[in-house]
Order: sequence, then C-alpha cells, then structure tokens
Amino acid sequence: MKFLLLLVTAASAVAAWPFHYRSNCLTDDKASAIIDTFTQALRTPKDSFDTYVSLVQSIANPDYSEHSDSVNFFSGAPIGSVTVSSFDDLVTSHRAQGGPAYFQIDTLNIWHSCDVITWRYRAIQTEGTKPVTSIMALTLGKNGKIDAIFFEFNNAISAENFGYTITPPAVSG
Repeated sequence: MKFLLLLVTAASAVAAWPFHYRSNCLTDDKASAIIDTFTQALRTPKDSFDTYVSLVQSIANPDYSEHSDSVNFFSGAPIGSVTVSSFDDLVTSHRAQGGPAYFQIDTLNIWHSCDVITWRYRAIQTEGTKPVTSIMALTLGKNGKIDAIFFEFNNAISAENFGYTITPPAVSG
C-alpha cells in the first residue's frame, strides 16, 4: 500500500512539474512547415506584395525582429545592431527592395528544439549568380510563430554576386 501511495504521489509530482509544457514541443513537421512557408515568402516576387505579407503573417509575430551582421555590413548599419526591428519594417523593406525574389533556395539542414529552429540553406539570389550558404536561427514565441531571426551568410560570395572583386588569400602549404 505504501508503494502504491508513493507511486501515485510521484506521478502527481511529474504531472505538476512546471516544465510539463514540453509536451507541446515543436515537431519535425511543424519546423519543416515554418521553413517551407518562410522559403515560399522569400521566393515570392516583389510585385506579389499581398501574397508575401500573408505568408509572413502566418508564421511571424507583429514584434518580429531580424539580426544579421552580414546584412548590416552591406547596408552600412553598425555591426551588432538590430537589422529589422518589426514586422512592419520587414514588409516595408520587402516592398522597397524591388527586383526579383530569390531564384532558388535549397534546404541543407533543419534542426530544432521546442522553440528554436536552426536552418542551413543555400540560396541563389538571381539566375547566374553563385550560391550563398547561410545559417539562420528562428526563435519562436509561445504561440509558435517567429519572434526573432538571427542569421549570417557568406559575405565574400555575396560581395562577388553584387559586383565586387574578391581575391581569396593565397593557400600556403
């Protein structure tokens, strides 16, 4: 009888444990669906603005932010500063960029915890440019939508794609 009482007490303690919410963890399918929608948004032509907004609204919170020293480097913003500070800024940025959407995006890896997705991908901005490998961490809010993105990409290849001349260092050996 004491064993049964101890077992019931232990089971009750586990059920009441504050981290019991982990049963609502992000699944592989949900992580992939968020990445698929994000990819679709990135590939949406700039003249399909309403489609872009709808896609991003389905996966991002209004207080969304982006952080990228790779982007800050090219835009002249201070390294370490916030790149995009809100959903509205993201939408404005998309509209202002003009031109075509990404030509091709290939997912290389998706890893996730309960509330963070790490996505490694290779993107070709426009046909004929070199592919740029990037890595992105997407932090999710309690509602399962993106709160913030932290990402970096290969600046040397990107600079070449933008028309800069890049001379790799000599290989010694």
